[in-house]
Amino acid sequence: MIRIMRHMDQLQSFRAEIDKIDRKLVGVLVERMSVVEEIKKYKKNTGEDARDDRRAKEILETRVTMGGKLSSYFMRDIFALIIKHSEELQRK
Repeated sequence: MIRIMRHMDQLQSFRAEIDKIDRKLVGVLVERMSVVEEIKKYKKNTGEDARDDRRAKEILETRVTMGGKLSSYFMRDIFALIIKHSEELQRK
């Protein structure tokens, strides 16, 4: 029973660490989308389209590299979703 309790305490500790990291991650995403709002205003004033294929390709390629040992599929999926939502925000 004591062994199970120690296991649960350790698991709770890991989960608390993940929660802390997730709060930081959400904060960074909020910050990023705030910049996307500024890009939206800029593009609206200049008549540019929300979609920039060259930039999207550049982001996907460089972020996969930044991910280092993380799966390239994982990094590509995450940033493809971020790009998709950024473009949708710019179209609103």
